[in-house]
Amino acid sequence: MPEEKSVYSILEDVLELKSVTRETETVDLSCLPIHLAWTGMDCDREEIEETLVELLGYLSKRAPNLKGIDIGGNGLKKVPEEIYNFQSLEKLNLGPALSWRSFILARLYNQIEEVPRINELTNLQWLRLDYNNLTTLETKDLEYLTYLSAQKNQLTNVELKNLPKLRVVDLAGNKLTSLQDNIGEFPIQNLSVSFNPKLSYLPKSFSNLKSLRQLELGVNNLPLEKTLEQVCECSNLKKLLIYPLSIGSKLSKSKCPPNFFDCRIPEWEDIPTWEEFKTFNEVLIRLNYLGLLEHLS
Repeated sequence: MPEEKSVYSILEDVLELKSVTRETETVDLSCLPIHLAWTGMDCDREEIEETLVELLGYLSKRAPNLKGIDIGGNGLKKVPEEIYNFQSLEKLNLGPALSWRSFILARLYNQIEEVPRINELTNLQWLRLDYNNLTTLETKDLEYLTYLSAQKNQLTNVELKNLPKLRVVDLAGNKLTSLQDNIGEFPIQNLSVSFNPKLSYLPKSFSNLKSLRQLELGVNNLPLEKTLEQVCECSNLKKLLIYPLSIGSKLSKSKCPPNFFDCRIPEWEDIPTWEEFKTFNEVLIRLNYLGLLEHLS
């Protein structure tokens, strides 16, 4: 009778890890429970975590210079310490699986509560922390980081420091009440803070985001008039997305940055209800009163 294979052996075969060499640049270790289910094997979270540690240990010897690792969709509660052995890492996914096939088959997430050593990966350029249980996030001294996404967490505090190349920041779907006072010092081009219902304050430096080209707001507690005044000082802004309203075509050209062309509901949002359209008309009236609109006809 053939000896029953271990979880590690099965995944090593399924993921074709024996073909990994020192020249390999990226490895996909996402959605391991799905891979096991396809082979007819079930295992709990502890087994997945233990096996992932083994796999990363194996890879750290076989391909120590990996530039990309995806360990999304594994139900992890903490970041495996072995990740920090990959000092050449440029792209790290700790959120949902990047593979659409895996993501559709099973919407598996991680449940990570903290990432205290993430700043040790000094070559990171791309970091995704979506759909975890983070309450605070401190990202600093990552001189190559351009992309940071931490949407759908429980974040109440985010601290960014010494990130000279940061271009994209997605903090949608959290519990933020404000952004840090010096947010305007970063070269951010794309920023999302939508679906932070407690967000009630944008710092004065927000108007200094001169590189900002796309901004997503909405489902928050920001004062409309003050917010629009600050937003319109971002001179390179070209796209403003406000949920669930669409007011871009009515914004006064004299009040908007040059080349400002789009302010709409994102295509992936649900179609607004009739009640939302009625609310939209009320907002138009408020904006007109403030002189932020041309005419309503």
